[in-house]
Amino acid sequence: MLSLVFVTLFATSAAHASLISFNASHAPALTDWLPGKALSLQQFNPQLGTLNAVTFVFSGGLRSDFNIRTNAATAEQVTTRVSGSMDFVLPSGTQTSLALSASQLLSLGAGGSAINSVTADGDTTLHSLTDFSPFIGFGNFNVTVSASAITSFTGSGNTSGGADTYAAANARVIYRFSPTQQAVPEPASLALVGLALGALSLSRRRA
Repeated sequence: MLSLVFVTLFATSAAHASLISFNASHAPALTDWLPGKALSLQQFNPQLGTLNAVTFVFSGGLRSDFNIRTNAATAEQVTTRVSGSMDFVLPSGTQTSLALSASQLLSLGAGGSAINSVTADGDTTLHSLTDFSPFIGFGNFNVTVSASAITSFTGSGNTSGGADTYAAANARVIYRFSPTQQAVPEPASLALVGLALGALSLSRRRA
């Protein structure tokens, strides 16, 4: 009966995996990012248990600040656009690209001007990594991200102006692991232990 208790506890504990995650970001800065920026992320501490899976969530945004003026004698519509991409590179050389694009339509009066901002945001997830070695240890590793962007504005009349384009990036690593030991038994586990010990006590009394 005691052996049944231990087997039940092990099976219940092993059925549950744990998650831990870390984030790193780079604040908005003028593009283009060449060479790329380094996002430093913490490695998985092997003392926590056995690492089963590593997932990355990469996100970023572009922002273009426009200053537009039209010389047309009549009102016109102007389309402002920002587009570009971000490339996230892991220590192993694995690369993930994120395409970003957004536009906005403005109405300008004859000889009018406007100050406008257009933003493009997105994210992507990287699964199925097989080599965990760069992510296990007691230090940090870097994800390198490069960003490039193109800004434009088009209209039916004579337009002029300029733009400043910024990029911001974030990397999140998620570790899924089996803990070295179960710190606190769950209620279901405690109930099984109680039933098993009660049955054991009853069998001893009958003996």
